[in-house]
Amino acid sequence: MLLLAGIALLASCTEDYPDPLFTEGMIHGKIFMNDYEASLENVKVLALGPYGNQSTTCNQDGDYVLSGLGNGTYELEFSMNGYGTVLSYGIQVFGNDTLRRDATLYETMGGVKLPEFNRIYTSDSHSWLQYDEIAISTSWSYGNDSKWGIRLFFAKHPEVSYQDFYCTRNGRKLRRDGYVYYMVMADNLPFDSGEEVYLIAYICNPEDEGYWDAYQGLITFSTLNPEEHSQVMQFTMPAP
Repeated sequence: MLLLAGIALLASCTEDYPDPLFTEGMIHGKIFMNDYEASLENVKVLALGPYGNQSTTCNQDGDYVLSGLGNGTYELEFSMNGYGTVLSYGIQVFGNDTLRRDATLYETMGGVKLPEFNRIYTSDSHSWLQYDEIAISTSWSYGNDSKWGIRLFFAKHPEVSYQDFYCTRNGRKLRRDGYVYYMVMADNLPFDSGEEVYLIAYICNPEDEGYWDAYQGLITFSTLNPEEHSQVMQFTMPAP
């Protein structure tokens, strides 16, 4: 009995995928970069599908072609050293379809460390804020902020993170009293006056607009560093 079971297990492990009904499917597209001096020929495109993986690289114009694909569902991975990897899920090739998928790659913020976030100021209690703004004081002094890339994530609960948030925003720098403050327009946040709001900051390329990750069901930022983040901070939404 043990011998028969072992033979059956071996057979199941070595069973091949069925042959595709169609084998002339194609996925093509164009890659864009936020750094116009980067070589698009170094971008790799990997297709993970039901009959194995297939990869290619872009030409100098950023165009790529994956041909000879069997029918089925594919995942695409766009990658290049020094840039965030972008994923595209659920690409269904029916018959000998020709499909298009484009992507934009952004440079990662290699070597950038997040400053300490010390305190949140709102226009309700601090008159030096001339506009309807929220200011976060940081440990950065003048001259330490030459390479700057921070993205804030907001929620109504203290478990806020890049995977669990209500909204996300970039801000701007303000130099005051020898230190750098991170500024966000309060009227650009979808919270009501008096609500308790929580935020967390991550290192992220400010040009990275994010893309919809269908697998996780949320907006994903390819250049975000999940290991480099601030503590969770809380503030009361100021009056308009």
